[in-house]
Amino acid sequence: MAVQKGFGIFVCEMALTDKKNQAKRLYMDTDLSQKDIADLLDVSEVTMSKWVKAGGWETHKAAVQLSKDSIIKRLYENIAAKMEDGGKITADDAVKYAKAIDLLSSKGVNASNAINVFKQFTGWLQGRDLKAAKLIISFQKEFVAELLTNGTGN
Repeated sequence: MAVQKGFGIFVCEMALTDKKNQAKRLYMDTDLSQKDIADLLDVSEVTMSKWVKAGGWETHKAAVQLSKDSIIKRLYENIAAKMEDGGKITADDAVKYAKAIDLLSSKGVNASNAINVFKQFTGWLQGRDLKAAKLIISFQKEFVAELLTNGTGN
């Protein structure tokens, strides 16, 4: 799903450094393409590509995802091993595992998370009520623009 061109008007005032930081966050935390991020932040695809290459974002994104997934998998394996060996997991251990898994699995509400959820929701809603989906998209854009500029959607 491509980002609509009108989205750029909300973020065109951002300084280039801010745009680069937001681009990195969106690249690292979403499945948006470089083109979609460039459109969203009103920068050229060439600029976006240079940022990705110069910053090694592609490698970093792969490493971060692998690290989180690997750590979560190891935590679950540790729990399973304790249970298989007839060991018991204390309430304290269970809380520690749960907190660690939650911390690694979740991120606060940010523009990246909002975009991913909005894409899924809009796709779902378009199949049911296209008119409502078009109306909601404008509010979604406004919300994401506020997250990008203020860090909150309030």
